[in-house]
Amino acid sequence: MKKMYVASLMLLLACSGLAIAQAPVKPPERRTIQQVLDRAVKNTEQEFVSAADAMPEDKYSFAPTNGEFKGVRNFGEQVKHVAAVNYEVAAAMIGEKPRAGTIVSVGASQVALFPAPPVEGERTKPSS
Repeated sequence: MKKMYVASLMLLLACSGLAIAQAPVKPPERRTIQQVLDRAVKNTEQEFVSAADAMPEDKYSFAPTNGEFKGVRNFGEQVKHVAAVNYEVAAAMIGEKPRAGTIVSVGASQVALFPAPPVEGERTKPSS
């Protein structure tokens, strides 16, 4: 009797395994390059903007000092750098140049990414 029970159980398991193996498997949906890049940009944007918004404005001048960090950008400069590069890359993708005087919000401040060119006749700082 016990052998019959074990044999029946083995037969039942084998049949269920075959049934599962024959079930059609839906292939994963293929995403376009645009969808993959859009998702990556959205995820990065969410993380980066959240960090920029969470940093108090009076701490935007923070730069690490322990170790070999001489001359690195502070937090605010890094946020501005990322925003400027994003504008430059997006402009290049659509075949345009970034507009001078572009202003974005960084925390509670407004930041000029690409300063407007000087007005004719104004004095400018000499380049070093």
